[in-house]
Amino acid sequence: MNNNLLYALSNRKDLVFYYGNIIPSLNKLICSARHAYVIQTGTRYDLETTLISDISNNVLENYYKNIFSYNTISHNFSICKINNVYIGVGGVSQPSYLIADKLTPYCHYGKYCEGLYLIQSKDCEIWTAPVKIIDRDWGLKNECCCFDSQSSLIYNEIDQHYYLYSRWNPSRGKRKLQVFVSNNINQWKNNYMEVKINKDINVYTGYMFIHNNKVFGIIRYYNNNISGTDNSIIKQNCKIGLISSNNGINFTFEKDIIDNYNFFIHGDVTQGHKILDNKLVIYLLCQNGKLNEYNIHI
Repeated sequence: MNNNLLYALSNRKDLVFYYGNIIPSLNKLICSARHAYVIQTGTRYDLETTLISDISNNVLENYYKNIFSYNTISHNFSICKINNVYIGVGGVSQPSYLIADKLTPYCHYGKYCEGLYLIQSKDCEIWTAPVKIIDRDWGLKNECCCFDSQSSLIYNEIDQHYYLYSRWNPSRGKRKLQVFVSNNINQWKNNYMEVKINKDINVYTGYMFIHNNKVFGIIRYYNNNISGTDNSIIKQNCKIGLISSNNGINFTFEKDIIDNYNFFIHGDVTQGHKILDNKLVIYLLCQNGKLNEYNIHI
């Protein structure tokens, strides 16, 4: 692990936090940690690590533990609990037909850069070795880094299939969703489908889950008329919205949850939710480790 990151981990100095997973039953949060200087130099998948932390008053505790440094998995790690087992999915890659283009030479891909990987745990602290389940050349054709956003896994008890949602970049600066479906968590096929939403938007990050036999998504999105690849411009034009689906593929845009969204104030979509007083509670993780909580009526 990089010495600067080791120092930051031991002193909690200049760390920023991304890609959060809240585990309500454990009152813990799992997320990616980066040293602040990485943000200034561009994405460095090889300089990220994954932490687990207790939560106190919706803030990461000063005590936290590094659970693994799996490079691109740490960058995009998401967790779903299925049959009392925590299933983790993460990864990112540049498709082989784009490698020669050297679109992102500053990214410094880590070891696990050939697609999406699956790891499992009983306690969220000790995880199995990563196993690749989705190849980097699977899915819809990308014009940028494929799978480069937090994937989201759900299990539909009605049809007894797993649905794995991931990033699809139809062109640079545009971000859509695609989904893979399997009846076996360990065996996947290149049976990708485009996730269709009845609103012309681009999904930057999202959290998919099942509630009352429907598939819902909490998404950070921007309108399709926002062009270019400048992430700062995209972040300035994002909103947090709610989508729903009866089949997990065709979605209806329901409403905005946060209209005047600010990435640094509100934080980013976090995997996981809980039910309090029959209300759905979601979370957004800020770079400083604060969790913002929102009640959603659906």
